[in-house]
Amino acid sequence: MERIEFFCTDYNTALENEATNCSKCGSDKKTIRIIVEDEVKLYEQIKIKSKGKRGDRKLNQEHIDGHELSANGNVVDKVRIIDNMNDVYFEEIKDLDGKVIHKCQEKLSEHKGHGNAKKKNAE
Repeated sequence: MERIEFFCTDYNTALENEATNCSKCGSDKKTIRIIVEDEVKLYEQIKIKSKGKRGDRKLNQEHIDGHELSANGNVVDKVRIIDNMNDVYFEEIKDLDGKVIHKCQEKLSEHKGHGNAKKKNAE
């Protein structure tokens, strides 16, 4: 949003427009103020991954908590826990008003055919 304001340079009196002289002193010296406003929204997300012993490539746990841009372009609040050690998969996605859009809680060993585990179509 942009706004332009005019003031008398000598008395700092607000003027109706650029052509108006000061009502207090009659001066035609003007100060022009251009006001530009914008809005910025910041979102955050934390990802934590843990592995076993040094050199072990298997992921033990993954935790995601925070905001994410969804497939339809809306920002959502997402919590995902993948725990290989305890066979747990949990995911909850809410809109920014707190309404639950998606919730899944099951054994990780039963969580098949989702995300990266989806079967690819043969081309």
